Amino acid sequence: MTGTRPGVVNRRRRQRLEMAFAATAAVVVEIIVAVGVTFWSGGWPIWLLLHLVTSGLLIWWVRGLAARRHALRYPTLLAISVTTLGLAGALGAGFASLAQRAYRSEARSFQTWYFTLFPPRAQRKATTWYDLSKALGDENAGAVESFADLIRFGDIDQKLAIVALLARRFEPRFAPVLKAALQDPDATVRVQAATAAAHIEDAFVTRWVTARRQANARKGDVEALAALARMLDEYAFAGILDERREAELRREAETAYREALILNPSVEDIRLDLGRLLIRQDRVAEALEELSPLAGAPSPDAAAWLMEALFRLGRYDDLRRLSTRLDANAMPDRLKNALMLWQPDETAVKQEVAA
Repeated sequence: MTGTRPGVVNRRRRQRLEMAFAATAAVVVEIIVAVGVTFWSGGWPIWLLLHLVTSGLLIWWVRGLAARRHALRYPTLLAISVTTLGLAGALGAGFASLAQRAYRSEARSFQTWYFTLFPPRAQRKATTWYDLSKALGDENAGAVESFADLIRFGDIDQKLAIVALLARRFEPRFAPVLKAALQDPDATVRVQAATAAAHIEDAFVTRWVTARRQANARKGDVEALAALARMLDEYAFAGILDERREAELRREAETAYREALILNPSVEDIRLDLGRLLIRQDRVAEALEELSPLAGAPSPDAAAWLMEALFRLGRYDDLRRLSTRLDANAMPDRLKNALMLWQPDETAVKQEVAA
């Protein structure tokens, strides 16, 4: 059985009666004071004393409510208003109490309003599409492309569903989809996307603080530092934060990467992540210096970023030599064609070896 307990109902009813009585009494007394001051100004000490006594009784009443753990919002407002504004304060506090009472039956809580932006129906649709995109087998690209298509060409329900999904399961790779929603021609989608962006940023700040606290608590833990750095790195280049926050994240991510490498210089993944971060900031020479220890037997990702650094520095001979040592057939398709383009033909290789 649900519902409000009778004891609670009775207590609230007594509180409302007390408030009504106190407000009425304060209005009557302050009317007397106002009339007295207007028509018998010579008796102002009496009217001042009456006003002070009324204010004192109201303050005493509020303190008594506090001791009984009753609601204090409107009693406190009444006491302060009467003390400072007299009759106008009594009337204003009484009106505010009555207005709140009338409005409360139609008002929606923040939680109710929030969930109207992300209705369960839309959440169910978004979950279905998300699971479908995962079933297609291309989590790294297909899901993003599918969502981007729905944001561009879907109906209003589909767009709202995608935004609802982003708010609940955001990952930095979905940032372009959120940006598209923020620029949607439909105002409803833009408003929901802006709300989702604020929600995502708040959730990220909470994760940031938690990850930093864990890293500080686990001094010397390379994995904790690397996890913090990667999280900051991903969000710094997602493009959903303001420039000042992105710059701050990049600085902290670089610091965390370097601290992790000082603790364990042999962790290739961390070195690769630091090099990628530096390249994205156009600090290519520094990036190549960090990535050089990986050039002996680079993984496909390391090979890609080494080639990127060499190309942007104009070191084409070094790029060709690196390409010669790599097996194009062992590389993913996105890198194979570029690698074959830079690999010299066999005749040139033999002449170089003979020389």
